[in-house]
Amino acid sequence: MKHRTGISASSVAIVVVVLLATAGAIVVVVFSDPSAKKGSGLSEPFIYKPIKREIDPALLQYRESEEGFDPLFRSPTGIAIGPEKRIYVAGDNAVKIFDASGRLVETCPLEGRPQCIAVAPDGEIYVGMSDHVVAISARGRAKKTWPTPSPRTILTSIATDGEEVYAADFAQRVVLRYDRTGRLLGKIGGKDPDRGIEGLVTRSRFFDVAVGPDGLIWMANTGRLRLEAYNRQGRPEHIWGIASMKDIAGFTGCCNPTHFALLDSGEFVTSEKGAEPIVKIYDARGTLEAVVAAPDAFPSGKGPTDLAVDTDGRIYVLDGKTGRVRIFIRTVREKTDGTQD
Repeated sequence: MKHRTGISASSVAIVVVVLLATAGAIVVVVFSDPSAKKGSGLSEPFIYKPIKREIDPALLQYRESEEGFDPLFRSPTGIAIGPEKRIYVAGDNAVKIFDASGRLVETCPLEGRPQCIAVAPDGEIYVGMSDHVVAISARGRAKKTWPTPSPRTILTSIATDGEEVYAADFAQRVVLRYDRTGRLLGKIGGKDPDRGIEGLVTRSRFFDVAVGPDGLIWMANTGRLRLEAYNRQGRPEHIWGIASMKDIAGFTGCCNPTHFALLDSGEFVTSEKGAEPIVKIYDARGTLEAVVAAPDAFPSGKGPTDLAVDTDGRIYVLDGKTGRVRIFIRTVREKTDGTQD
């Protein structure tokens, strides 16, 4: 059976409109047919105009140090800073430990590919594998495999305050709370209407966790473009973050921030993926303070694989494209009167 539409297929242009509701933006992509070349009035083939966020030059307060190095992994996945500012990098089937100058000190082989890493103040290492945690002694020799909490578990981040260990389970959309022996103590962040907890939205495999200097457990609710803090018993304490395609202070895209870390001052270091990967600094209340690495620091368009910080406030960025450990140092400080050095 033939259907008459009144418009021939050769003269139809296809317009795709993508609504990014959470980010409050509209991107229009137009594909035109060959008749556009014949003066049909249709647009040229494929028009895409991404929105570029403006960065105030005053926010550019960091420079990249020459002390960065290549950990020589085919696929590095995580980074953490431990005692004596040692740098721990996970990747391939191992953890490599470097001193503060980037010299390799130790290699700890693993049975499988690590996904994330954390180091306790006493040097004990916690590695998140795909569905379980491996604890490694400070000397890098003795290893203990913790039980898999669920057949659905997918670990994407791990953190410790030296007393407990917190593992972000992307599939279950909760943070798993462990004691240091590997005993599961509870789950944090799960949807609970009775306690006013909306639950986490994880649209892509980015779900980070970190412990603040005050002991609160912070997690990235990437689908809602914000950060949330809970106490150990799972009670929500703080939420901050806004969605914006134009304002550099907001988070953009479907699911950001992808990674974050907390400085001893309580400030946050965040990274974002997407058309404009970026690393930023926010104060303890979620107000944008500085830009660590602007989008042009990632010419490939691929942002950080992970972030870490040390006690001197240096920012360690595990580059998602090159695999290098890149180190950023603050060059501008706020004075007490609000002006800058």
